[in-house]
Amino acid sequence: MQNHLRKPISIICLALTLSLNLAYSAGAVGKNVKTSPSGAARVRTASSQSRIDAGTMTLMNSGDWAAVAAHIEKLLAGKLPEKLSPSARLKRSYLQAWLSFAYMYVGKPAKTKELLTQIEAEKAKAETQVLKSDVARQSDCFTVVKAMDEVAQGHFDEAGKLLQAGSADAASDCLYNFALACVAGKKGQAQVACDYSRKAFEADRRFAWGLRTIAFLEQKWLKDNRAAEAVLIETLAVEPRISEARDMLVDVKLSRNDFDGAVAAAQTGIKLSPRSAAAHFRLSQIYTQQWRLKEALKELDRAITLDGSSANTSATVPPSKSWLKIFPAP
Repeated sequence: MQNHLRKPISIICLALTLSLNLAYSAGAVGKNVKTSPSGAARVRTASSQSRIDAGTMTLMNSGDWAAVAAHIEKLLAGKLPEKLSPSARLKRSYLQAWLSFAYMYVGKPAKTKELLTQIEAEKAKAETQVLKSDVARQSDCFTVVKAMDEVAQGHFDEAGKLLQAGSADAASDCLYNFALACVAGKKGQAQVACDYSRKAFEADRRFAWGLRTIAFLEQKWLKDNRAAEAVLIETLAVEPRISEARDMLVDVKLSRNDFDGAVAAAQTGIKLSPRSAAAHFRLSQIYTQQWRLKEALKELDRAITLDGSSANTSATVPPSKSWLKIFPAP
């Protein structure tokens, strides 16, 4: 087939295929979240911030909890607890508690149980290593690990009872509130989970994943798109590189036919990650729904090129070979 004939046919096939793909993805959207009146740009100093470094927080916000687990394992490896300073010992407990959440999140109950056994063996000495003023905080860390072990076993009521016995400090702790949000979510209590996730974020305003969690609950469970959109905007103001939050924002905007807003959100994602095949593919979907087919084809071509040159392609984007089936054989 001549090149000048292949392009129009390609555009028509592209339009039909991507319209179906977009219709499917649009059906997976439509929920909401409440915004903090204080705004997202301000960073609040919290007691837990000194225990979570910026690199670990960035991984948490990416939502790659398997990578978070591997990262924390490396941070904890090779350090004898009894040799640590009081502040380092408390930080170790805090990292162990986040590790228990990561294990639970990725579905590794055996690892959660193994971690619980480890900290129970360390607990007696650990309580003599930290400052007296930090004993309650360390106890809260142990409680979180126990609760995540219960969650991993499907014992949500037991986990909730454990967490209700937290210290006074727990009420303003990011991790502890997010653990409570986790349990509430597992029990189907979406609004309660939103409230605790908000508290987790307010305790450490770097924790954009807490906001993303609110947006997910509002969108998927509470069916409040307006609230979801507000929180997604807040999420991306804190951490612009959460691609999942950006995709959710695009979906919410498309659900109310805000095509310009969807395009703007997708284009911002491309500016942040210009070599992301997923980002270019997403923009091609939006253009297709608008029947901006030349622009859609351009973005799709770019996505295919990037997909073929990168081993780290988003799972939300079809493999390049399946994309190529859109086009007719020469």
